[in-house]
Order: sequence, then structure tokens, then C-alpha cells
Amino acid sequence: MAKGLRKIDKVWDVLFNHFDILNKVHRNGSFIITSEEINTIGNYQARLATKFDTQADLPRVFKDYDLSLLPLSRGSYKIGHFNVFTNLKYDNFDTPIKKSFPDYVNSISPEDITSEAIALNIAHASGMIDDFIEEESSILTLSGRMGSGLLDFKIENKQTKKNDLIQVKNAQIEIDGGYEGLETLALIEAKNNVPMDFIVRQLYYPFLSIRDKLPHKTVKPIFFTYTQSIFSFHEFVFNEPDVYSSIKKVKQKNYILDIFDDIEFNEIMDIYNNTTAEVEPLNEFAPFPQADYFGRVMNLLEYLDVQGGRSKNEIAMKYSFNERQSDYYWNALVYLGFGNKQNPGANRELNIRGKKTAKLFSLKDKKLEFVKALFKRGAFREYFEKVLQNNGVHLSDLEVENIMSKHARKMGNISVRKRRLLTLKSWVHWVFSLMKS
Repeated sequence: MAKGLRKIDKVWDVLFNHFDILNKVHRNGSFIITSEEINTIGNYQARLATKFDTQADLPRVFKDYDLSLLPLSRGSYKIGHFNVFTNLKYDNFDTPIKKSFPDYVNSISPEDITSEAIALNIAHASGMIDDFIEEESSILTLSGRMGSGLLDFKIENKQTKKNDLIQVKNAQIEIDGGYEGLETLALIEAKNNVPMDFIVRQLYYPFLSIRDKLPHKTVKPIFFTYTQSIFSFHEFVFNEPDVYSSIKKVKQKNYILDIFDDIEFNEIMDIYNNTTAEVEPLNEFAPFPQADYFGRVMNLLEYLDVQGGRSKNEIAMKYSFNERQSDYYWNALVYLGFGNKQNPGANRELNIRGKKTAKLFSLKDKKLEFVKALFKRGAFREYFEKVLQNNGVHLSDLEVENIMSKHARKMGNISVRKRRLLTLKSWVHWVFSLMKS
């Protein structure tokens, strides 16, 4: 077997070879495998072998042949060319809405959020969830593992471009939080990082199993993330409730607790006025970034603040990246001056400036250090300046591309230019979102 494979890659290589899965999927369109077969032939716990929360989690053989897997019951899974994931995009760069945490709640602390459950409890106690789902006073009514019951639905086959029929019987589902109000039941999947995508099943199976039981209420599937003190809620709908692949994002809001210090407009302008653009780094050292969500960049800085740094694979696993995306976000830190270019096989390690910034106690001070770093890069500085001159109205893509082409040493092909343009826009939007409204 090839070197560098994960345990799960090797397990599925064994299973695919033993059961001739590729040929059977080719002939029949799908293949059903049981937990017992995974446990005995793969010599690995089925629960772990089938946990693919993001595309990056997929075993190598699934990626190579564009396959995915869906649970049919507590002990069986169907493998096929199913479209099971959706991207998680952050398209709301408005200033986060401030909420207060109740003084009388002492059993959890908003300054010590160590798990997704605590993040959800704080979001509920501070009124974020009620505000997002537009209810006066919701109650936590569902959480934990339960059976799905009988589910019949369709899912897009990526090869035939048609919908395949799927029947699920009492598969295990898990709900991180179900919050019920007078008119709404919010089903929330929570993460304390920011994945690039997620498996729709985490929202769809609970939605499908509960919606018919509550015909008089609106069931809202919501994906929740907590990172860099920002609580983000993404609401989805299924345009055709019996079609898994009909998922569509309809709403996003970001919140922050009022215990964090405001960043004033004048503080941003003081940094701008006391900073000058430096020479653009060489592409070989730090290419113009392709890392559109700035929250991930900041979070990666903190994750790398350990002795000896982290490997590319560790970064990929932490954020559900593929290794190329891992490079994008590491290169963004190098571009901003928080890390140094390293050999391909070496751990990604912060430089002195990066370590100093990561250890700042105040989140406000960390954010201002990133603002300083951005204003030392000509394209970001000029775009910020043009938006200011435009009374806060952001520029067209053509105007942004003209700014980028003036400063970036290499633009890349059309798709690369598009990713870089989005990065330039979203990073500067992030700066504007910091300022007290």
C-alpha cells in the first residue's frame, strides 16, 4: 500500500478489494455493506469507519471514484455516487449582533467555551437562538441520539444526474439541539470550528424524521459554528422536502457577546494612518492569498501556537480541509507575516510575530494585530481606502480585480483569480465588520 495513508484509507482499501465494491457499484448503481462486515473484514469499528462529516474525511478510494455513503439502518450503509455534501459559505460580513449573557447564570462561563454544547447553551441563554429563529422564548426539547424511523427520499446521483430512491429504516440520528417555540422547531447541528463543507445528512435525517410529526410547526434546519468569539447561524431549507439534494441556504446571522471590547472607527483609522504598504512578497515565498473566510485564518494562528507547530495533515484534519486548502490557509498566515516559508514536509510553525500575536490575551488586541498586517499589504490597503472614499459601499468585481492586478505579482488562471478576488473582498469586509456600528 502507498505510504502516508490514514488508517481509514487502508480499511476501506481492504473492504473494496474483498467485496469487489467498485465493480458492483458500476453494475448495480450502489452497494450495501453492513457494520458486521466492516468490523470483521475491515477489522475496524464501523462507527468510526463511516464517520464522514466533510468531504475531506472521505477515505481515499471514495475520493478517487467520486463515491459516498449513506446509513440505511443502525447496521447497514449504501455506497454510491450520491451528492451528500454541501458547501458552508460565509456570505454575511455585517457587524455581529451584540447579545448579553445573564448575570445570574454561573454554572457556565462565556469566557470558557470548550465544547459545542457549551457554545449552544450560551447562545440560547443570551437570546441568540430566539432572535435567529424569530421566537419569543424557545425551549430545548430535543438533544442526543435517537432512531430515524422510516424515511423515504430521493438523492442526486452525480453520474446519472438523476435522483436515486433511498429508504432508511431506524438509522441513528443525533441532534445537538432542538429548540421549540410557538411556531418553530429549530434543529441545530453545532461545530466549534469552521468546515469548508458538511454532510447534509446531519440536518436532513432529523428534519425528515420530525417534520411530519409536527405539521403545525415550521421545522428549521440550522448549521451553527462558534469560532473567534463569533456565534454564526446558517439556516437551510429543502426546496423539495423529499429530495435530499434540494438543500438551499436562506439566512445567516452572526452574534457576539457584549463582554468583548468594541473596536472604534478611530482605532482602525489610527492603524491605517500609521501603517505603510510594504513590498509584496514573492509568489514563491507567499502567494497572494486564496483563503476567503478570515475567521479561519485567525483560528489557524491559535491552533498553530504549540511547540513545534502542526503538520499539514493535522491542519487538514482539524478544519476538514484537503491538503491543498491546508496550504491556502497556511500561506495566508505567511503572506500576513505571522509565519515563514517552510519545506514541504516540515510542520507549519509560527514565527516570533505570530507567536506573540497568538498569545495576546485580548481578542480585540489580536484582531487589531491582524488589521495592522492587512494594511501593510498594498491591495488590501487600497481596497479599504477606496471603500472609505465610496462612503462604505463596496466596489464592483471589475474594480476589485483592477486593484488586485496592480499589486499581486501573479494573478493565476480564471478560477484562481476568482478565489483571490473573493479573498480580497471578504478580508476587507471583515475589517469593516469590526468597527462599532
